[in-house]
Amino acid sequence: MDVTEFVEAIRVTVEQSSINGCIDNYEDPPGRSPSKKLLEISDWYKSMPEHDREMLRKVLADAVRSSIFGFFSVLDGVRVIEDGPEKGELELWHVKNGQRILINSSEQNLFHDEYNAV
Repeated sequence: MDVTEFVEAIRVTVEQSSINGCIDNYEDPPGRSPSKKLLEISDWYKSMPEHDREMLRKVLADAVRSSIFGFFSVLDGVRVIEDGPEKGELELWHVKNGQRILINSSEQNLFHDEYNAV
């Protein structure tokens, strides 16, 4: 697995499922007794005209993408998560069939750049 494959996997399994999952929950809250907060959001969502629902979907998508971009920036080491002059490095390894591949090596594209490229 390389940076491109990892970013695409996150785009499909995290980005899209997060956006769709929120909308699905607002349209039809799951469970026997959904939380009061979710029911309140659901009622508000269902009362909106279709145009406003589409705008909310765009806002959710923007928030999810911004979060993923920020997380990728942390993995790339361009957004710091430690105080002080000495900072550690994060390494992301893909291990499969006994083979270990460092995905975020200095020879590969940065996650946040790859994510923004699409």
